[in-house]
Parts: sequence; C-alpha cells; structure tokens
Amino acid sequence: QSNRDVLIAADRAATEARANREHAETAQQRAETVRQLYANCKGQTKSAETVAGTAQTEAEISAQRAEDAEKRAARAQAAAKRDRTMADKETKKEEDLGKEVMDYRAKYDEASINYKNAKERLESATAGLRQVENDIESIESSSAFKSEYGKATEEHPEDEEIVVSPGSILAQHKTKIVEMKACLNQVKDFASVKASEDKLRKRSKHMLEEVQEKVKAQTKIAASARRQADHSTSLAEQLAEYAEEEREAASMRKIALNKASACVMKSTTHGSSVESQLAEAERAAEEAVKKADESRAMADKLAKQTIETKDTSELEARVRALKVEKEKAMLELEAARAVQQEAEDEALESKKRLTSNQELLDK
Repeated sequence: QSNRDVLIAADRAATEARANREHAETAQQRAETVRQLYANCKGQTKSAETVAGTAQTEAEISAQRAEDAEKRAARAQAAAKRDRTMADKETKKEEDLGKEVMDYRAKYDEASINYKNAKERLESATAGLRQVENDIESIESSSAFKSEYGKATEEHPEDEEIVVSPGSILAQHKTKIVEMKACLNQVKDFASVKASEDKLRKRSKHMLEEVQEKVKAQTKIAASARRQADHSTSLAEQLAEYAEEEREAASMRKIALNKASACVMKSTTHGSSVESQLAEAERAAEEAVKKADESRAMADKLAKQTIETKDTSELEARVRALKVEKEKAMLELEAARAVQQEAEDEALESKKRLTSNQELLDK
C-alpha cells in the first residue's frame, strides 16, 4: 500500500510539474504580449512626438506669418490714411480753385458788360459828333452862311469876336460849334472809359484763363491722389483680410499643437503604465519558470526514489509533504490564472486606447 501511495504521489508530482510548466509558458506568453504592447506604445509615442514636433514647427511658422501679415496690414492702413488725407487736401484745393474760377468768371462777365456798354456809348457819341460835323459842313457850304460870314468879317477886325444875331445862320453855326466841342469831349471821355474797361476785361480774362489752367492741373492731381487713396485703401483691406486669415490659421495650428501635445502626454503616461505591467509580467514569468523547473526536478527525484528505495516510510512522508505543496501550488496556479486574465483584459483595453490615440493623431 505504501509503495502504491508513493507511486501515486510521484504521478501527482509529475502532473503538478506539467501544470506549473503550462503556467510558466502562459506567463511567458503574457510577458511577450505585454512586451509587444509596450513596443507598440513606444512606436505610438514616437509617432505622436513626431506629429507634435511638426505641429510645433507649423504653429511657430504660422504665428510668424500672421505677425508679419498684421505688420504689413498696419503699414498699409497707415499709408492708406496718409493717401486719403492727401487726396482730401488736393480735392479741397480743386474745390477752392473752382470757386476762384466762378469768382473770376463773374468779374470777367461784369467787365465784358461794362466794356460793351462803354463801347456802345462811345459809338453813340461818335455818331453824334459825326452828325454835328456834317451839320456844320452843311451850314458852312451854304451861300447864306458864306454871305453873312463875309459881311461879318469885313465889319469886325480879326481879333474881335463876331457878334451874331439870334436866329441867323451864323448863330446856328456857332451853336453847332459849341455842340461839336461838347460831343468831342464826350467822345474823348467815352474812349477813355472804353479803354479802361477793355483793359480791365482783358486782365480779368487773363486771370480767369490762368485759374482755369490751374484748375485743370489741380483736377489731374486730385484725381491721381484719389486713385492712389482708393488703391491704398483696397490694398489695406486685402492685407487686413489676409492677416485675419493667417491669424485664424495660426489659431487652428495652435489647437492642433495642443491636441498633439495631449496625445504625446497620454501616450507617454500609457507607455509608463505598460512598462510597469511588462516588468511585473517578466517577473511573474521568471518566477513561474523557476517554480516549474523546481517542480520538475522534484517530480524526477521522487520518481527515481520510488524505483531505488525499498523503505517507503521516508517516501510516504515526502508524499504527504508533496500533497501539501501540491495544494499550495494549485492555489497559486489559480491566483496566477486570475492575474493572467486581469493582464489580458488590461492589454485589450490598452490596445483599444492605442487605437483611439492613433485615430486622434490621424485627425
């Protein structure tokens, strides 16, 4: 009976050794799974760091471009303001010269009317003078005048004024002579007025033409200034819009950088957790292998002793001890299996997180 118990104990020891070997292989497989998971984590972390580095560079470049664009827009805005001020100034000059043209036009029109009136008065006075001269010539050519004038000159010395009778032809002649002198003085006065008005008219016309030339030149200058102001304003608006687009792009790249940095942090944290799991799995695998080797050595030794020894008392004691160890090993095996299941569940969850992180990085 004792030999049979020993044989049963040896058989159970061999079974336990095989169970421990399976447990060791399972622990090694788990360690390899965690090792691959850790390698994937390192790869994902490196990829996330590369993406974050690229995002950092792009964010810095975009921020610089936005800053440069804003500076250009500010300079363009200042230039547009200066050009608009200049255009308003030149337009004001154009308007002022326009008012001067109107003033000189009014002066010229007034001078032209005055000249026309003076000319008409002179022509009227000249016609009157001509009529009086014709009347005098008609009187002097008449026989009556010649007769009376001859008698009058014979009766009066040359230095004496001829006394004429009222209503006589000599009286008519004298009246016409007085009228002619008056007409002559009037012609002279009207001629002087006409000359003065003509001079004023010509001067007004000259000044009007000068101002009109200035207006033409100023119109071109003002139009050019307004075109330049419109161009500068349009350019400033375009640059302001471009600067706004660049600033929005910089903000988007900043957001992308923050997301990439968060992914790096998350991958790093997860990698540290997986690294701890790997260390624990490798330790558990090493212990399981060691225990399997010890169980196999004990099983081999027990099997050998069942053949070589005749006294089974010592073997029976060993068998009882092995039973106790077997029960303990079975408990440890169950605990290891529970740890293995927990590690597999955690590895699956880690794989899901890695997939989620990869999708976030791809975005």
